[in-house]
Amino acid sequence: MKSLKSYRWKAIAIAETLRDFGAVWYLDSSVIFEKLNVSHVYDLVNCHNHVSNRPPMLSSSARDLREGREAHEDGWNREIWERNLKECRKGQYLMHGYSGHGILSVTNPAVYKYFPTNPRELKKQKAKMYDAGFVYAVNTRQTMMDVVKWLENR
Repeated sequence: MKSLKSYRWKAIAIAETLRDFGAVWYLDSSVIFEKLNVSHVYDLVNCHNHVSNRPPMLSSSARDLREGREAHEDGWNREIWERNLKECRKGQYLMHGYSGHGILSVTNPAVYKYFPTNPRELKKQKAKMYDAGFVYAVNTRQTMMDVVKWLENR
């Protein structure tokens, strides 16, 4: 790392911790836990172990309509959490702090070599940016293949 202030080391630290320990909570020093019980986060990851009857995935246009009706995130929303738990579609690399804006305009286009995506979808309201300073990640095949795949290529 030529510049520690660029925080490029953060992803490497998370990836190596996943490799060595299986799971990691990564928190920037500014993050403060306001409650002791984080089982609701674990539930979003553990549902993959026992989901049997997942509702069908909404079409992209239906998700666009839903996002247009829902207010921007502002802390804990039990209704959204329950829906996420029932659908059990969250990955095992969870970012928790919504930045308040979309992701496309603040992401280096070279990043998309590592994260296959549809740029048209990233222009929509549902393409929210989450802060990398508050992460819970679990070493699963999905996490390592879809998110941390670059580690072996460095």
